[in-house]
Amino acid sequence: MNENNKNDIRHILDLYYEGKSSAVDEALLRECFAGDEVDAEFADDKLFFDALADAGDSIEVPSDLEHRLNAAVDSWADSEKQKEESKRRFRLVKFIPTIGIAALIAILFVIGSLVLNIGQTREPVDTFTNPEDAYAETQRVLALFAGTLDKGTEGLEIADQGREKALAMVMEQLNKI
Repeated sequence: MNENNKNDIRHILDLYYEGKSSAVDEALLRECFAGDEVDAEFADDKLFFDALADAGDSIEVPSDLEHRLNAAVDSWADSEKQKEESKRRFRLVKFIPTIGIAALIAILFVIGSLVLNIGQTREPVDTFTNPEDAYAETQRVLALFAGTLDKGTEGLEIADQGREKALAMVMEQLNKI
């Protein structure tokens, strides 16, 4: 056996043990290790392939093996799901004391603000110092409000007209009956 053949066999064996070999590669390995003359480097591999050849078809695969494997995979998946859910719950439970402390601080802040402001009264403050500016701003705001109100009532008028037409059609059909 020359060095090139040995390198080829090493490469094919690597593929075989990684589960990446083809059927042709596997047939080549069986043929190579079927003979009596095998390099000492491949003695362990020969023993392995001889054991496979001796077993031949005598290995029986149970008929329900696929079902049992599927059930095992499903139970492992369920187990992983349960572990993930318990981790998620644990993470949430871990933050409950922190959330409680933050809520307590917020409540204390609100109560403190209310207590400090109880005796204080605020005087109304004018936003405009010039009465003409105040009057102009009031007119602008009222005009904006009136325009918005008109748009809303236009929609109602259209809806009312549609309702009246529908009612007229229903009455006409009822009168025909």
